Amino acid sequence: MRDNDKIIWLKKLIIFFVRYLNIILVTVSAGFVWNNYYNDYLGKPFHARGNQDWLLLFLYVVFFHLFNRLYSGYRIGSQRLTDIVYSNWLSVCISNILIFIVLVLVTDANRGVSLIFYLNFSEMIILISWAYAANKLYFRLFPPRRVVCFYGGLFPEHVLKKIQERPEKFKLADMCLYGSSMNIDVMLDNVDGVILYNLSEGESARIMTMCLARKLRDYLVPTVGDILLKTSETTFLFDTPLYVAKNEGLRPEQIIVKRIMDIVMSLTAILVFLPVMIVIAVLIKLEDWGPVLYKQLRCTKDDRIFTIYKFRSMIVSAEKENGVQLSVAGDPRVTGVGAFLRRFRLDELPQLFNILSGDMSFVGPRPERPELVAAYIKKVPEFALRTSVKSGLTGYAQVMGRYDTSPEEKLKLDLIYIQTYSVLLDIKIILMTIKIVLFNLNERRGKTAAAENVPEEAVRHFP
Repeated sequence: MRDNDKIIWLKKLIIFFVRYLNIILVTVSAGFVWNNYYNDYLGKPFHARGNQDWLLLFLYVVFFHLFNRLYSGYRIGSQRLTDIVYSNWLSVCISNILIFIVLVLVTDANRGVSLIFYLNFSEMIILISWAYAANKLYFRLFPPRRVVCFYGGLFPEHVLKKIQERPEKFKLADMCLYGSSMNIDVMLDNVDGVILYNLSEGESARIMTMCLARKLRDYLVPTVGDILLKTSETTFLFDTPLYVAKNEGLRPEQIIVKRIMDIVMSLTAILVFLPVMIVIAVLIKLEDWGPVLYKQLRCTKDDRIFTIYKFRSMIVSAEKENGVQLSVAGDPRVTGVGAFLRRFRLDELPQLFNILSGDMSFVGPRPERPELVAAYIKKVPEFALRTSVKSGLTGYAQVMGRYDTSPEEKLKLDLIYIQTYSVLLDIKIILMTIKIVLFNLNERRGKTAAAENVPEEAVRHFP
């Protein structure tokens, strides 16, 4: 092994241990609280309960690890520092709640709820300190990667914009329109990787082969075809490998299980949030005595049109004078109650009844207006593939995308969901949605929002 490879290997080993150090820190702090403060509630000292304390600690590690993996809390260097903190703290809060439920079930610890709040607060301080130190260490060991971008046809403006938002991660060394006078060998000198955008298969293969020989990283911006290929199955025709994209949509058993989940979860959510929805309805009515609900036609599976319901968040006369227009931050047409509802997505709660009736699912591509679907299909014919499943209250594009995500990029995310569907993926997206809603992560400063009868998706796609 060369000296440079040894150094890189050592750096990665250090970061590996640093990434998982938070498991030790939060577990020790949790064990300390249980052992020193819960003894008064357990009837028997925690340390004197045999193997129960170790079992609880093991369960705590399992809970924290699973949720932290789900929320990408270990991805130091890949996620923003604030994202890392949010992910770890949310994982800690959920783990503490779950382990407290276990304590109540297996012991007499039906008191001391306040200790959970103190534990969450102390662990938050620990996790912020860990995340800050780990982030600093990572970028000290691994400075920004120098990358060169090769593109064909369209200029990759949106890709460059996102690279510029992560200066600690990437440093753009050069750009080149493939096919112009260039010497790829020279351009690959003194860089750490390449970004490939809108190149043909042969062009990408040539550059990737050269990068393989130099041990450089490839960052390929996939097309819709690449997504379908990546999510396909592998089979063999004697000694010839074949990729099979079945394009059959969800299997019958998957449809049945998904529908059962939708019914159970929507009924449960309606019962839980019914008092909240009543309060919201009263507040909307008292503010201006206008209608409580806002209705609009949207498309779901197989282009079937249905009426979607939302709590009204704008004044009744929002579009009477100037017609349809976009709203900006601080738009006076958004009511006081509406601003709060939009911040926490509470205006979407009436869609629980859309789910219960079968028009929507909890998870799936967000429903679009019929006229917008027609416009998108003219621009991107593959957009029609989104309607192979029911539209959803949340989806892969909503938890992974951003406010300015283009229709092409949202299509790719939706196709990944459709092609790789599973019950576990639905559960994962629902849990990820909790993080997005709580911390408002896909909102951007200075964004524009949609008018009531122009869905937010339309503003994102055609700003």
